[in-house]
Amino acid sequence: MKHLHIKNHITSYKKIYHLLIISLIFQIFFIINLYSKEQVGLITDQKGLIYKTNIDGEQIKLNLYDSIFTDDEIFSESNGTATILFNDNTSMLLQKSSSFIVNEFLLSDTKVNLFNLTINKGGAIIESGNIAKMDNGSMKIETENLTLGVRGTRFNIKSELNGSSTVSLAIDSFGKVGSLNVSSEGNLKTLFDPTQVLSAEQGNEIIERPATDSETKELEDATEEFIQSSKIDENIIQKNLEDQLIQGNLQDANNDGKVDVSDINILKQTIKSNKQEKITFITENSNEDNVTFLSNVLNASDDGSIGESINEIFESKNDLIAILVSDLSDFDSTFITTSKNEANNEIKNKIYNQFLSDDTNEDFNLEIISKIISKSDKETITKIVDNVQTQSLSNTENNKSLKVLSAVATFNNNESVNLDDEKQTEVNRLIKDAIENIKENNEDTSLLANIITKSDLSVIEEVVDFIQDAEEANQQSGLSLKVLSSVATIQSEESLSLDSDEQTEVNRLIEQAVERAGDNNEDSSLLANIITKSDLSVIEEVVDLIQTAEEGDDESNISLQVLSSIVEIQSEESISLDTEEQTQVNRLIKEALIRNRDEEEDELLKGILDNTETEIEEVIEEIINEEQEAAEEAAAEEEEAAEEEEEATEEEEETTEEEEEATEEEEEAAAEEEEAAAEEEDAAEEEEEAEEEYDANGFSFTTPFLHKDTGTEYNNEGFNSDGYNDQGFNENGDYDSVYDTNVSES
Repeated sequence: MKHLHIKNHITSYKKIYHLLIISLIFQIFFIINLYSKEQVGLITDQKGLIYKTNIDGEQIKLNLYDSIFTDDEIFSESNGTATILFNDNTSMLLQKSSSFIVNEFLLSDTKVNLFNLTINKGGAIIESGNIAKMDNGSMKIETENLTLGVRGTRFNIKSELNGSSTVSLAIDSFGKVGSLNVSSEGNLKTLFDPTQVLSAEQGNEIIERPATDSETKELEDATEEFIQSSKIDENIIQKNLEDQLIQGNLQDANNDGKVDVSDINILKQTIKSNKQEKITFITENSNEDNVTFLSNVLNASDDGSIGESINEIFESKNDLIAILVSDLSDFDSTFITTSKNEANNEIKNKIYNQFLSDDTNEDFNLEIISKIISKSDKETITKIVDNVQTQSLSNTENNKSLKVLSAVATFNNNESVNLDDEKQTEVNRLIKDAIENIKENNEDTSLLANIITKSDLSVIEEVVDFIQDAEEANQQSGLSLKVLSSVATIQSEESLSLDSDEQTEVNRLIEQAVERAGDNNEDSSLLANIITKSDLSVIEEVVDLIQTAEEGDDESNISLQVLSSIVEIQSEESISLDTEEQTQVNRLIKEALIRNRDEEEDELLKGILDNTETEIEEVIEEIINEEQEAAEEAAAEEEEAAEEEEEATEEEEETTEEEEEATEEEEEAAAEEEEAAAEEEDAAEEEEEAEEEYDANGFSFTTPFLHKDTGTEYNNEGFNSDGYNDQGFNENGDYDSVYDTNVSES
């Protein structure tokens, strides 16, 4: 029994051992089979249905960001296209109703790097990556009857159902054209001309023909697909992966046996890493002459990814930074124009500092800075202005504030940009620094004049205020004159004009400029430049002020100096004045002619008159005529004054006579008044005497007792002195026949 038990145990161990051996063999076979299928790429863009068949013939639907393996045949349906990013940064745009298989892919540090791919049907546009560009790399594309040896280029390969194949070439994303060694049935041709197409049918030789417009356009249009495939937009990646999780299509990325949010994070980082490698590849193959593709890829990416890429480029290929930032500004990229991302702000501060401190490319860097300012939000402008002020403080010899202000004015003028009040206020912080550190040389005064001629009224007003303050602080300064001269030059050369309010602000500098101008060649040339290149109103004001200045200084002959410079400028620059403008200049000629001159000044005046377009005889005749007119006017005024005086004397005499007549009239009136008074007095006396001859009822005391008012025996009421009327009745109605005249008469 004991031996039997031991034997049974030995038999069991043998069975277990055999099972373990079989299991190990199966696992080894599985591992070999698994790792023989190498992951070689990633689907980065997809439209319609894309699927694959594995080595067992099984069809598996493919989703966005799914991996591509060797020996898997990839298919697109009639509605499907896919963009695939391979591990060596080759990009492929798989066309509709097409299929391909990666036969071999080897990318390592060894001596050989291989990429072999077969197009079974349809076509694909391919832009080669690292392997085709390596000296020890070999990229081979096969169709039913063509084999392509690829050397760094973009090409379109098509395999038709009838067995024919065509291949065409294009300029790649970096502005370069590689070559294709095309072989078929023992025939070999090399394609290196983008305007040509090679085609072959089964059993026939390779034919070369011109590319059609549609074939050329198809290759060019692939650029946008490659841009979208290469961009990094974390939000889009996140959303697509979340959709796949909801739909049950997400991979178990961490191999924990379940698919959840943790897989999204792993896949997202893997996708970003692959795309970042692609951007690094694009950067390495870009140069200053062709950075457009890289700019477009970055612009299509999210701000955070742009910042990460720009930071890497800043360190690895710094010569591209200025062009990239300029391009992103042109795209109005929010990475450039906003300041919401602190990590990006740190990166941009490095860039701004580099731009402001790099004097070798100063003009281009200033153009970029001005473009960013003109397109950005207030916070971004504030940060840039802070950087500019810091630079100005650290290097007062290089007036960055002035240069940036001038560049901003130029950009805004050219692009018709008007900053809102808050943004303009931030920019205007540079004005004070700019003028305080200005050097009165041609460069700085031209920059200041450029700001004046290309800014709005509020900026002009502030600049003029600071110029006047600067001159008040430095009585020896001639800044106004130099700036005005530069303003005139810019307006003349660039055909710029200011509106009336803007010109009024600029004209505030004229009086101060002329007052400070001296009898020297420099100041006279500056005044002459203003006169020859300004409009009539400015010329007139300058001439007025020159004449006013000379009136107070008998020794001054600035008119003569300015005239000499005007003639010189007109001769050198072929400038002519119109009739009204020349008339104003002629006022200076008259001033020069009538003022006292020494021998040297006489010689200078002769040279002016010999070279001026104005005929001196006309000017002299005009002066004589003016003097004659002035004398005639004076004589006429004297004669008029004498006549007025004589008229005044006559008026005075007439006034005296009138006064005498008035006195006589007053005396006569007084006499008449005395006479009237005497008559009144006599009448009163007569009345008084008359009153003494009548009784209280107005009847005379003497017969026939007549009434004083009526002159009859009866009063006004018809009664006599006894109170009876001529009918014999009294007021009471009593009758007395004695008084009845009818009875008495009878």
